Amino acid sequence: MRLRRYLRAIGLQKRLTPHGLRPACATNLLERQADLRRIQELLGHASVASTQICTHPSIGHLKETQQRCNPKRAWYPGGKG
Repeated sequence: MRLRRYLRAIGLQKRLTPHGLRPACATNLLERQADLRRIQELLGHASVASTQICTHPSIGHLKETQQRCNPKRAWYPGGKG
């Protein structure tokens, strides 16, 4: 009820629950390079697999991570590859 009151006060009409904020927070932390194990501890998950299911990184973040971690980047001048 408190969350609903706060949402109304700032003019958001979206239906949002505290449980819905958990994956949003976890995803936000993951996209800002927080360690997945630390996120697991924060959320209280027994398994890191549960934490992976809970997070929903954006396609843009996934592409950026793939490009940054691509081993071919080191083989080309300027790190492009």
